[in-house]
Amino acid sequence: PGVTMERFVTTLELKDPVTHKVTKRKQHGIGSPAGRWWWSPNQTIAAGDKLYIVEACIDALSLISVGKKAAALLSCSNYPVHSLRDMPVGVHYVCALDGDKAGRTSTRTLVARMRDEGYTVTAITVPQTGKKQDWNDLFQAEKLTDDDFEYYAYHGSLLLSESAFDKALLMHARTGFSNFDLEYDNRWYWFEL
Repeated sequence: PGVTMERFVTTLELKDPVTHKVTKRKQHGIGSPAGRWWWSPNQTIAAGDKLYIVEACIDALSLISVGKKAAALLSCSNYPVHSLRDMPVGVHYVCALDGDKAGRTSTRTLVARMRDEGYTVTAITVPQTGKKQDWNDLFQAEKLTDDDFEYYAYHGSLLLSESAFDKALLMHARTGFSNFDLEYDNRWYWFEL
């Protein structure tokens, strides 16, 4: 209540008249969304539904456009304590924050906290191969098919792996390779079956 956000079509450059420092803004907000998420009022959530938790409203709208139910945190560090309490029991949450470093770190944090509080939650993530892509970019590129979501869920499972061995087993199950290197927790490992 009392919180609004405007998303600009193009990034604005604002110049401070005193310091002459230029800042770029993609959005303007009034009020604090702390503890709450944004979601389309046209959605209804019931027990057994899957709800994707993303960072930005545009990403939530992109997922909604392909038939998913989604909510936006407006910041990867915003834990939606109030919004979660308003949800029915039995919702399956899917943490789908951005695939950049901040989003990946926040995904682990959000999933761990939600699991500690008794929620059923998994993750999907967009692997970053060069140019940063978010859900809206993938929507525009028509890369939000069921097969694509299965691929993003695989990468979400890799991200949430609790050990290098667990991650290696996931990779082996998907690729069939029995010898490969992998990175886990800022270390390189060699897997051989």
